[in-house]
Amino acid sequence: MSRIQVNVYVNRQKYHSTHRNSRFLDTFHLALITHALYFYLITSYANPLALLFPTWSILSQVYVTCISDLVVRLIYARRVWMISRNMFIAFLVVLTSAVALGTGIAFTTLAFIGKTYASLTHISYLMYIALGGAVAADIIIASALCTSLARSRTGFKKTDSMVTVLMLYAINSSVLTTVCSAACFITYTIWPDQFTFIGIYFCLSKLIFNSLLAMLNSRSSLKRMVNGLSTNDRTSARPAEFSSSWVSKGTYQMQDGPRSPVVISVDTHVETRAVV
Repeated sequence: MSRIQVNVYVNRQKYHSTHRNSRFLDTFHLALITHALYFYLITSYANPLALLFPTWSILSQVYVTCISDLVVRLIYARRVWMISRNMFIAFLVVLTSAVALGTGIAFTTLAFIGKTYASLTHISYLMYIALGGAVAADIIIASALCTSLARSRTGFKKTDSMVTVLMLYAINSSVLTTVCSAACFITYTIWPDQFTFIGIYFCLSKLIFNSLLAMLNSRSSLKRMVNGLSTNDRTSARPAEFSSSWVSKGTYQMQDGPRSPVVISVDTHVETRAVV
């Protein structure tokens, strides 16, 4: 699924620098995970002592995950600001994302110094803060987008249906990442001495990046929907047909005669703005 989305996205975009850097981080993250799995499952097969020490790649992927997640959430923060024009909400998204980045980097740096998985128990609070910040950022993004879009309802059926679709996109782009971050947080809290949370954490960066790709890939379909609303709708009223003539004493009298229709035409134009 990830490769398909990347191929579709590459064909539709013109290599924007931010998106190109995000793809590089995603590829590098996958390479680090592959190296870590190869080390534990192939190179250190049947060597239980290897499980006592984290390899450099499994710690380095936390750096990449934190940076990649920050880039994606900054894109969403810009989207929130462009839709809501609420600087405070956008600042909250940036703040919680920065907290997740800072604590994640601090956790990984101290893990390199500790050199064993047992030492991670002394700095577990940093991981809790990082995952909590990620969950908070995703919830704020989804809530802000849905609230701003809900206020944009006009009362027209077609326009409101498009707003509903946009709200569903906003929710779907954040719900999986929120659930994944919460699941990682819960499993790390319940089983801090096991590797259950690591498997979930591996997927977190992929889900966040794929949510961004899904949002970008949906723009063409949303554009077609908007263009369908922007076509001119002409509503013709029943012609008011009459003729008139002057009669004696200056009175104005309606009479039957040649009919001249009066047509009322209503043109509807919808102005849209693409938000990335």
